Amino acid sequence: MPTESRSMSADDDEVWARISDEAKDLVRALLSLVPSRRPTAREALQCEWLTKGTPRTPSSERIGKQLVE
Repeated sequence: MPTESRSMSADDDEVWARISDEAKDLVRALLSLVPSRRPTAREALQCEWLTKGTPRTPSSERIGKQLVE
């Protein structure tokens, strides 16, 4: 049984070239085949990619709480 998600291949380079490293880190973590290594919804919502430069608004806070629940 595999323990990690498939790594990105050279074919994926063009697709992922414009994606930030923080976003790639989150995607890799969310796609882990080992459940204990995947972030919880709360942890995912606090990742640098989602929080960096993102202003908090009442609606974003409400959506975040609903996702965690």
